[in-house]
Amino acid sequence: MENYTVTGNDVVSLPKITGEGYIEDFTFLHMGVKGMFDVAGTAEAPFLRPFVSMDGAELQVQNTVQNKIKFWIPHFVKEYAGGRLEQTILAPTEGRGFMIRLKYINTTDSAVEIELGVKGDWVKTTREINNSDLVETPKTLSYGWYNAPVFGIKDTVPLFTFSFLFDKETENNVSCDGACVKYRYIRKYKVEAGESAVLDCALGLGYDGVAAVTSALEFLRQTFDTLLSDTCAFLSERSFSTGDKRADYKLNYNLFFSYYFAAGVTLDTEELVMVTSRSPRYYVSAAYWDRDGLFWAFPAILKMDTDRAKRMLEYVFTRQIRNVGVHSRFIDGTVLEPGFELDELCAPAVALCRYYEKTKDKGFISERFVLDGIKGILTLLKAKKHREIALYETFLYPSDDMNDHIYLTYDNALVSLMLKMLAKTYRGVLEDEFCLQCETLAEETDIAIRSHCVVEEKGKEMFAWCVDLKGEHKIYDEPPGSLVLLHYLGLCEKQDPIFINTLERLYAKDYIYSFAGERFSEIGCAHNPHPWVLSYCNSVLAERADGNTVEQMLDMCMDKDIACESISEKDGTCTSGEAFATCAGLYAYALMVYFGKDKYEP
Repeated sequence: MENYTVTGNDVVSLPKITGEGYIEDFTFLHMGVKGMFDVAGTAEAPFLRPFVSMDGAELQVQNTVQNKIKFWIPHFVKEYAGGRLEQTILAPTEGRGFMIRLKYINTTDSAVEIELGVKGDWVKTTREINNSDLVETPKTLSYGWYNAPVFGIKDTVPLFTFSFLFDKETENNVSCDGACVKYRYIRKYKVEAGESAVLDCALGLGYDGVAAVTSALEFLRQTFDTLLSDTCAFLSERSFSTGDKRADYKLNYNLFFSYYFAAGVTLDTEELVMVTSRSPRYYVSAAYWDRDGLFWAFPAILKMDTDRAKRMLEYVFTRQIRNVGVHSRFIDGTVLEPGFELDELCAPAVALCRYYEKTKDKGFISERFVLDGIKGILTLLKAKKHREIALYETFLYPSDDMNDHIYLTYDNALVSLMLKMLAKTYRGVLEDEFCLQCETLAEETDIAIRSHCVVEEKGKEMFAWCVDLKGEHKIYDEPPGSLVLLHYLGLCEKQDPIFINTLERLYAKDYIYSFAGERFSEIGCAHNPHPWVLSYCNSVLAERADGNTVEQMLDMCMDKDIACESISEKDGTCTSGEAFATCAGLYAYALMVYFGKDKYEP
């Protein structure tokens, strides 16, 4: 598996930064194409690669040490014979693009003449929405303000452009043949013994050449030092300390990954949108799922930044609400993959209630577009109810796989929770009849689950995964919507014998997706038969995790410390779902809960 680190801001993501500090690509969201562009070089010819040369020959790196400033800003120290290069990759909190600072320190006893610079290849562009579609429109090279080379894609009008500017005058050598763009920027220095030379590079992104060049120029005007200080302050205000250094790193790195890769601002319309991941390495990147964004990413964002959480809800209750509950959608709200999922129908209302519990923002929950959204959710819910029994059907499982039987225990417990939360949130805001009706429906659903979703297995009563209300059921579980959380969904007491029997069955060594006795021992499911990172999160939130569970969470490598879908039960490395940004949010939130930084209250 590739050894990548990541960084980014609201507009630009850098999902493939190598261990040598090379940038293989950058991505950005674009409403006009309903997804994300990936502007890339290759592993052999990266999009951007810093270098140091002497007498026209590049110096060879002898050793590289990598760390992160404030858990998010990549910093590399490269050792050469006679010198050291410090490289910092900064995606400022505001602005369209990113910066690189190169600082060369002369460690010899005499002056040296060197060249600092960056070079790269723009080889391909893909549109990312679950799959990668190659953009075959020819690449262009033109010259903009400050006589800066501007690279882009243009048909009859521009689609996007980018340009590099530097804090000092540099020589450039650029070329474009329509298929590939090559660029090389260099500046010469004489560096005295023990002294240093610094070069700051800014990449600006924009719709056209003026926008791209001025985006880069704005970074240089503000200066790298100011932007670094501002970004560090922003990150510090939103990071968490657990008292455990290893936990702090895993928590905050995943927290900022989810903050910036599970949401972002579109280049063309400047809207904050929510996505599964802004990394093309995730196998269903740059699309929207109610469940993923609102059950997994949202709780951590709400804890760290309530303003951003509100902007997320505004997006959900405007762009996305008309197709709420549909399997997946494009970022403009239109249907990507059809298929109804009950858990996704509940997600916006549950997230809204969590937001209100945190902020007491009556004005927002009373907005007409929010109330219309809640009305639409409840109307669709009513259409999914069994004609006689207070259970609600789903077409797809929380894993997005096809159901065996249409009535899921977890999903219906979630319906009950949603109704109870709506009654509590809107008491005193809407008429009493609305709240009473929600409470009544929730109570009826709880009774129906007890009556129809409890089965006998090996002489013990337990909750079935799903039933058909005709005598058939399935003993099973899925980490994306787990029976482990039934107590916290308010369905049962933690010591309920039926609930205890259910957990014992799921974690028994003879259960097909149990990994009891393995080094990494949480449960998986048919969607991917290895321990799921979400399973660890579920156990923490359900208060069934012990110190060993959290130790496994901190030991697992996942996708180079970023949450993924599933891991190897043997060594904790990623087995599916690299760069899973919404899961990273829940992973960070689970660690917050465990270390006492928040209390999980569904």
